[in-house]
Amino acid sequence: MDCPLGNLFLHAARHFPESLEGAVRARSASEAFLYRRLETLPKARGLFRLNDRLAIPFAGFPDMEVDLACRRFRIAIEIDGLQHLNDIKAYRRDRSKDLLLQKAGWIVVRVLADDIVEKLDDLPDCILRLLAARGRR
Repeated sequence: MDCPLGNLFLHAARHFPESLEGAVRARSASEAFLYRRLETLPKARGLFRLNDRLAIPFAGFPDMEVDLACRRFRIAIEIDGLQHLNDIKAYRRDRSKDLLLQKAGWIVVRVLADDIVEKLDDLPDCILRLLAARGRR
């Protein structure tokens, strides 16, 4: 990883200004880092909200929360740590959530937390291509 991106990750892990919308609810350095990384890309800047609540009933609640949501293009990005893969109940819950989002017209992108750093070059490019494709509809 190059030095500026490494510094961005360290900065995201240490400090997240409360003035940014949704930022106070970042649950992990991975969420904060991906959110901040997307904010550095002109074609993604301002499109995603961190830990956004959508009016889709889920798990007995009137709404559901997604890690990163682009309402304009109906793209939900969910960041999965090991707890999502090691717990069969969490895995099933995530699949139910995906299905409900898809039924409501959302595209769901699931990303392993480890890949946010390890595949840093590929992930933003994938998201930008998805934004472009959804924008052409």
